[in-house]
Amino acid sequence: MTTRIKTTRFWLEWTFSSLLVYPITAILTVVFVIVWFPLMEMLTSTMYVYRQADLTMSDIFILLSVAVFGGAVSLSVGLLQARMVKRHFHIELQSWKRASAIGGAVATLAVLFTMVALDAHMNAYSWQLREFGGFQTMDTIMHIAPMTLYVSIMSVVQAFVLRRYVRDAWLWILANAVAGFMFSMVFVNAFSPSVWNWLLAAIAQGAITGFAMLWMLTRLTKDNQDDAADSSFAFQHVPIDVDDN
Repeated sequence: MTTRIKTTRFWLEWTFSSLLVYPITAILTVVFVIVWFPLMEMLTSTMYVYRQADLTMSDIFILLSVAVFGGAVSLSVGLLQARMVKRHFHIELQSWKRASAIGGAVATLAVLFTMVALDAHMNAYSWQLREFGGFQTMDTIMHIAPMTLYVSIMSVVQAFVLRRYVRDAWLWILANAVAGFMFSMVFVNAFSPSVWNWLLAAIAQGAITGFAMLWMLTRLTKDNQDDAADSSFAFQHVPIDVDDN
């Protein structure tokens, strides 16, 4: 009974803590804009002097900004996740926060490049897409790809840390890919986007990833308990030679 209550509490906390990510993202966005916009304005204001060089520098600055922002958001996610795992299962996920930040930075850049490529493809083949009915399909992909790709790539980096502790860490990648797809489908395509759709989509995403993490950690805890029991049994039945002398 105690274990069931513990696991249920973990799953519910994980599910609803996923809602905290979005206010944190909004706060980071405001801070990011306030800090980085003046630098961007400074770069663009001198473009007329060194046009080619500043264009290159501006592009690099944009990519760096996107990577830093994505890493900051993912770091906040990693902090929440690592804290819940430590509190409920007493497991310290070493390098989890670092992996989350790196994975988020890489994932955000990948999403940026993917969306730019998809947009260019839609513009280049707009006539063919409209003619053969593929425009709606591409538009759906444009809406589903960002979140699905972002969480999938981030979870790949996290899985390298998770594999030190649990078996079948690849399930973490699968769960995040499914959760990201589910979020996109519920929020964008199921109904017209609204606050309630976002709430339902975020809860669904957290519930899926929370169940996956709970399942892996529960298996880990059970395996550790079985190993401890086996060790105790073996210790109790070690033959002892008594020397009468």
